[in-house]
Amino acid sequence: LNDNVWLGFASFSRFGLGNSFDSNWVGRYNMYDIGLKTMSFVPTLAYKVNDTLSLSVGAEVMNAHVYRGSKIPTMPTLTSKPFDNDLQLEGSGWGVGAHLGMHMRFNDQWSMGLSYKSQVTLNLFGDVDFSYEGNSVIAKPYNLPVARDRSANATLQLPDSIAWGLAYKPLENLSFEVGTVFTRWSTYNALNIIMGNDYSSVNNLSLIHI
Repeated sequence: LNDNVWLGFASFSRFGLGNSFDSNWVGRYNMYDIGLKTMSFVPTLAYKVNDTLSLSVGAEVMNAHVYRGSKIPTMPTLTSKPFDNDLQLEGSGWGVGAHLGMHMRFNDQWSMGLSYKSQVTLNLFGDVDFSYEGNSVIAKPYNLPVARDRSANATLQLPDSIAWGLAYKPLENLSFEVGTVFTRWSTYNALNIIMGNDYSSVNNLSLIHI
């Protein structure tokens, strides 16, 4: 905009996790397929305080897509043979966070940067689809979902992070950098998926351990 005020825009994927297992593995009743994909859009305004210090502030608009597959033990009648019903859950949503940055240029060779990305709370909406829709005599005793396609929603809070970097430029066309990022995954503990009154939620889905 001028010599002291700059406007920028960034687009990137800040979080992405996923894993899949054989649909017959021993943990299939918890999940056999799970993933999280995000895309962030960040307009940023930066201000050059002086030749040494620059500051920036930005708003992060994040879109997330979550999917999960699991098996549900199903027995239509007392005389029927039990089988594994397939449950597919998929949803997406938006959230907003903040970005703060600082850059210090000590001299022509040394500079340092510091940035903070806030937590983002996402409101997710989607659908639950079953391969078999119908009654199951073991659904209620074992608190299993009724096999009926339905909508679902969840609130997902992704953690904040701090990044630090140091750059050394010995020559005009050569520089070396070192940096580190600390992400507060300890702030995440559960993803509660609301699937309806007859089956309130799927709790404590870990995105850290997948």
